[in-house]
Amino acid sequence: IIGKGMTLTDGMALAFAPPPIRGLGTSAGFEVYVQGRSDPDPARLAQVVQEFMAALRAHPKLAGINSFFRPATPQLRVEVLREQALALGVPITDVYDALAATMGALYVNDFNKFGRTYRVQLQADAGQRASPQDIGNVFVRSASTGEMIPLKALLRVTPTTGPEQLERFTGFVAAKVIGGGKPGVSSGDVLRAVEEV
Repeated sequence: IIGKGMTLTDGMALAFAPPPIRGLGTSAGFEVYVQGRSDPDPARLAQVVQEFMAALRAHPKLAGINSFFRPATPQLRVEVLREQALALGVPITDVYDALAATMGALYVNDFNKFGRTYRVQLQADAGQRASPQDIGNVFVRSASTGEMIPLKALLRVTPTTGPEQLERFTGFVAAKVIGGGKPGVSSGDVLRAVEEV
């Protein structure tokens, strides 16, 4: 169709899929949540999800089984050394504010200019917050001495792993599993197959 549409001299014709209709969609797929009702541990949830997906893949009517739940993403755990901060005269809230404003994003306000509203956020440039060592470039003021103290003197940073993102479904930690049916299998048969598994 696209080749014939491009040969028209008076215009151009393109073919594209219609937009999906909420609740109906344009394909016969499914999504189901696996909930951690008795044990919210992401590692245990990941194990159950893998077992569930293996059972779904083994079913003769189902295809394209996948999940985007990633329980072992590299992360950093940042702990504030409260005693050290108090000994140096740095309020704990200042430590958290400095971390939020530089390594995260701190909402400041909105302003209007030329008929548009702009959001103001405070954040260190991406190159200045790319590695754990960059925390050493952030300073907080001691309330007792007025000295500038590097954040690295007040924090313990340890590498760890954890879920990239935690979803909740009806209040429980959950992982979404998606899939569909093999060619020629109806949506009803797909849903019944998932219920069987």
